[in-house]
Order: sequence, then structure tokens, then C-alpha cells
Amino acid sequence: LPEKKNTKFFTTIHMRSKDLSEKKLEILRQFDGVISLSSAEKNNLELLGVKAHFIPHGFNKPSYKKVECAGFDDSRINIFYSGTNYRDFDMFLKTVEYCKSCKKNIHFYAVGQSAENKLKLAGYENVTVCKRLDDDEYYSLLNSCDYNFLPLTFATANNALLESQAFGKISILPDIDGIQDYADHNNNLLYKNFESLAKILDSVRKESTCSDLMLFAQKFSWNEIYKRLKDVYRSGV
Repeated sequence: LPEKKNTKFFTTIHMRSKDLSEKKLEILRQFDGVISLSSAEKNNLELLGVKAHFIPHGFNKPSYKKVECAGFDDSRINIFYSGTNYRDFDMFLKTVEYCKSCKKNIHFYAVGQSAENKLKLAGYENVTVCKRLDDDEYYSLLNSCDYNFLPLTFATANNALLESQAFGKISILPDIDGIQDYADHNNNLLYKNFESLAKILDSVRKESTCSDLMLFAQKFSWNEIYKRLKDVYRSGV
């Protein structure tokens, strides 16, 4: 860091604290404050001698032009699955296998998958592996689906969850640290293991937009987050 003089220095961290080297931790200890996007990670950083603050990531509901989703069958229960970062892909595959046998009216849309994942999903009739989607196609598909499925091994801010809540889409989520900071527990569906996830899948039905989720999502608007950041920056600690 430059010589501080009268300037306070802050930084934001997205990574897991357990993945940080001692050299990186030593750098973080020199900052006047480190913004963590997870309350659990904030506590972990403090145990490592870092002056940490938890402030959630912000998200503003995007605008998009609705387009038709080719081959989309609205008579099925359609579930949106996106991304690869910290995703529990093994859990997703297990879920696909379960629904293939036990919940044949559920269909998954897999978005933003790696070439390796696409190969593993090939041949499943209950999964549509999407090509690269532009914003209009992505948001149109998300809003056409009944649920957002987000199996994770670790979580802080996750745009897939923030997006789904902003659009009033119910998410199926693991009950882990990080998710608890961002998810509406009253309207999303949380599981602790595959057995509890299977019970959720057995009970899902066609869903419409949830206005309570959209209201909950407003607390993560950037205007609200900026207010919290300003309070921390002004305090200087």
C-alpha cells in the first residue's frame, strides 16, 4: 500500500478466505477495512486478523426485450440452471437423474455450461443445453421458467440468485452460509441434502411471478448498498 498519511484504504474481496495465501492475507491486514460479501466470510477474515465488514453485493433489475424461447414447452415444470462458478454440478446431475425416473414432467434448461459439462449432459431428454444466449434470450428464458435451481458448494454474492429474486422467480437453494445473506427464506425453497431436495422436487408445481420476492429484492438495489458503503467509508474503520 502507498504511505497512508490521511487517506484510508479499503478493498472488496469475493474469494473464500481459506483459499487465500498468507502473503495475500498479510496484504489485506494492511487495509483500514475489507468489504466481504458474506457475513460468514467476514467473521472468518476477522479471525485471521483482517478488519472486515459485511456489505452485500448490489443488483439492479435489468431491462430486456422479451423474445420467444425456441422449443419451450410451458406445459412442463421448467427449471433454470446457469453458470459453473462454485456450482455443485454433481448435485445437478444427480437431480437430473432423479427427475428422469421420478418426476418426468420436470425439464431443465442448462445455461452457460463448460464444454465438459455439455458432454456430460448430452443425451438427457429432460435437459436442454442452451447455446450462448444474449441478454434478451437469457432473461426471457429465466422468466419463462417456473423455478431457478442453484446448487452451490460456496456462496457470497451470486447474480443468478439476485436476478431470479428481482424477477420474482422462486429459487431452489442449498441451505449454506452466503445463501442465508441473500435469499428470501419465506419464498425460496432451501434444502440441506439430496433427500430434502428430492422432497422439494416431488412437491413443485407450475409457478407464477412472486411479488413478495420482487419486494425483497429491492433491499439489494445499488442505491441501498451505496448508503451502507458510505457509512463504512465515512467511519474510516
